[in-house]
Amino acid sequence: MNEQVIDRSLMRACQGALEMSAEREGDLWSQFCARRDAESAAWAAFAASMMLLSAGLRPAIRSCAWPASFGPRQ
Repeated sequence: MNEQVIDRSLMRACQGALEMSAEREGDLWSQFCARRDAESAAWAAFAASMMLLSAGLRPAIRSCAWPASFGPRQ
C-alpha cells in the first residue's frame, strides 16, 4: 500500500475515535472558563493577601535588621 493512503486512513481513524459532539465540546469549554475564572479570583486573593502580609512585615524586618547592621563584620 501507498504510504500516503496509510497515513490518511490512520488520520481518519484517529479523528473518528477522538471526535466529540458540539454539545460535549461546549460543556468542556464552559467548565474550563468557570475553572479559569475561579483560579484567577483565587490568585488575585492570594496576591492581595501577600501584599498585605509583606506590608506588615517590612517595618518589623527593618526594625530587627537595623541594630544588626552596627555589629562586628566578619
